[in-house]
Amino acid sequence: MFKIIGWCFKAAAFAALILVAGQLIRWDGKTISDQVKTGLSKAERAAPVKAAKRSASIWIDDTKKTVSDSKAARKIEEIPAHARKELKTLISSADDGEP
Repeated sequence: MFKIIGWCFKAAAFAALILVAGQLIRWDGKTISDQVKTGLSKAERAAPVKAAKRSASIWIDDTKKTVSDSKAARKIEEIPAHARKELKTLISSADDGEP
């Protein structure tokens, strides 16, 4: 039990140390935290992100179209009564002819 509490304390202390170091250490005139923020903001505007957004929107549009097509396909016309009667007689005559 004490080992688990000790491990949690060490992990929390390490996380706090990293956060404080990120705010205090400067690199090229900016803190490490600012460097990371700048890098992430540039990554969001990068071409791969834009390409991923485009392909995702294409997939979403295709999925919406497929769903709407499948809903339209579910609306099958009802078989008329006389055709249903003919099919039943055909099926029953086929069953009678088998051994």
